[in-house]
Amino acid sequence: RQRIQEWLVQTVAPEYIGAHVSQPNSQQTGRTFSLDFRAATAVFFSFGIEWDIARATESDLARLGEWIA
Repeated sequence: RQRIQEWLVQTVAPEYIGAHVSQPNSQQTGRTFSLDFRAATAVFFSFGIEWDIARATESDLARLGEWIA
């Protein structure tokens, strides 16, 4: 995703690129990434949350709140 965003931003303004924080485990690839990695990937674009936060841990919710603030 970061590689795609790196080149996409050459032709599209960052605010038009949707980037969301999703659940820790990717449904497509099965890979797991930390919340900080996922948020850092999304924060420079149209930041959103695509994650059932009702299933998030208290520490993840607190950290997500820090990224949003």
